[in-house]
This record gives sequence, structure tokens and C-alpha cells, in this order.
Amino acid sequence: MKLHQRIGVAAAVVLGCVVIAAAIFIAVSPPPPPNIAEPTPSPKPGKAFFVADIKAIEPNGDNYSRVSFTVTNTGQATARPECLIKVSSPSGLSSGENDVQADHPLAPGQSVNSRTPIAVTGESAKTISIRNSEVTCT
Repeated sequence: MKLHQRIGVAAAVVLGCVVIAAAIFIAVSPPPPPNIAEPTPSPKPGKAFFVADIKAIEPNGDNYSRVSFTVTNTGQATARPECLIKVSSPSGLSSGENDVQADHPLAPGQSVNSRTPIAVTGESAKTISIRNSEVTCT
């Protein structure tokens, strides 16, 4: 075999390996995951659905915090929300919780601002952090 024929065969073998390697890569590689955002709960037809968030937490002495929060009915029915508020310090050494029920029902799209005191156990109400606190309503 002449030199130029050997180079041609070698090039074909190398090219063939690249094509086979590319085919294997394509066949074996899984598709990239879709870019899906965290799903937002959607209201059920004919039901109330509440979204709530804490706006502020103020210490009221060493043993109480006053929590200001907003509740919005994003559902399709009028209902009175019942909320559980949990507060905590970053260390977790101070905490408290309180169940609260709205005075009046909320119509779809309606919001209410509310405040409630919460008894705090542990170190001090002054250590309570909004980042370590939550409100959930049903």
C-alpha cells in the first residue's frame, strides 16, 4: 500500500471513529431537563384559597411579639380564613405560635391586614426574626 493510500485509510478510520463516537454520545446523552418553575398552587373551582405573608414583627416586652400580616383570598368562593402563625429566632431558642381566625369572610380577591400578639418562649421576643417566621391560612 502506498503512503497516500495509508493516509486515506487512516483518515477514514479516524473520521469513522469520530462519527461513531458522536453517534454514541447523541444516543446515550439524556435530553436536558426542561426549565420548569416551581408550580404555584391554583385555586380549585368553587373553593377559597388563601395566600398570606408576614409584614412585620415587633417585640412587645420580653415574652410577646406583635405580628402584622396580610391574607388574600385568591380562590373562587367567599370564606373566613383560619391562620396559623409561627415565629422563631434564628437560633431556634425563642419561638411561639398562635391560631387566628378572621372576623369576617373574605370574598374572592379581597385582602385583609391583621395584627395579633404571640407569646414567645425561650430567650426573648426581641430575638424573633421575620425570616424565621411564617403564616399559613386555610
